[in-house]
Amino acid sequence: RAQALQSALAVAEEVKAALEAEASAAEKQLQEWEEAKAALEARTSAAGKQLEEREAALVTAVDERAAALQSTLAASEFAKAALEAKVSVAEKQLEEGEAAL
Repeated sequence: RAQALQSALAVAEEVKAALEAEASAAEKQLQEWEEAKAALEARTSAAGKQLEEREAALVTAVDERAAALQSTLAASEFAKAALEAKVSVAEKQLEEGEAAL
């Protein structure tokens, strides 16, 4: 009977050692997965930040272009008004000249 107990104890110790090795391997794998997850989260965060920066730069560029176009439009409208005034003066002078003849 003592021999059977010793045999059972030996089997139990082998099972315990196998379970401990399995648990150690699982802990190591879990740590590797956690490190990989942290690295992925860091890359994702960096990519998100880059995307936000690019979007902000694009919005700024569009705003600046819109402001430049508005300025160009205002200058064109001013030049058009000035030309219309000159045409009006020229037409009036022409009418006066024709009336004088």
